[in-house]
Amino acid sequence: MTAKDKIEAAFKVFIGGCALISTFYAITDLTLFLSNPNPNVNTEKPLSGRDYWASVCKTLFIDQLLLVAFLLVHSVLALPEVKQFVASTLKFQVLQRSAYVILTSLSLQFLVRNWQHVHGTEFWSISTDVKLYWWLFVTLHGLAWVVIYVGTICMDVNELLGIKQVYYNIQHLPDPNIYKSHELKRLYSHMRHPSFVGFSIILWLIPCMSLDRLLLATILSIYMFLGWNTDRHDCNYQKLQFIKKFHEFNYVQ
Repeated sequence: MTAKDKIEAAFKVFIGGCALISTFYAITDLTLFLSNPNPNVNTEKPLSGRDYWASVCKTLFIDQLLLVAFLLVHSVLALPEVKQFVASTLKFQVLQRSAYVILTSLSLQFLVRNWQHVHGTEFWSISTDVKLYWWLFVTLHGLAWVVIYVGTICMDVNELLGIKQVYYNIQHLPDPNIYKSHELKRLYSHMRHPSFVGFSIILWLIPCMSLDRLLLATILSIYMFLGWNTDRHDCNYQKLQFIKKFHEFNYVQ
């Protein structure tokens, strides 16, 4: 391996590492942001009348812009036409997935850290000081996050983050996607992230539903509903794979 090859390999590893680190921080921020039982604590003196609703409209408008910016980055960069354009212009095509992950993570962190809460208007508010409500909230959100995280790992998380592409490229192996079956590629194109139900629980089953949280839950739910377009063929494929894994596990036992 020449010095140039070593530098290129180091650069690819660096970008892959950045994708991993940025994803870790983004997911941590997102988990704390979505599963915070009391996000609307405000010590400022509340406004009244017309000034209050003007402030509410301004806050919701800013939050909507943040959501639109994140969804545009998350969706536009995943379009086949954009992927083809990036692949044809970038020298390191293997870093395409890593670059997508980094940009998406940064946009998600920007959304979470600049989100503004609406105070004083809640559709419902349940006190988590009651232990029953607290443990119910923690249990539901905990199980939902476990399903999402485990599902992501089962969907080949190394390939999702772009790490596997970098490793295969350094080892002079072909793109790992060519080893996946047509049915699996079809499933990934219809459902790239797992658990619509898990995210729905996290978005809607919260102790305090404020206006900003309602905006967030509504837009993301619609976005997921339009993005998760699995069909009967995908369900049959998943069922068949589950049966195969079940029999393989029993055979090993």
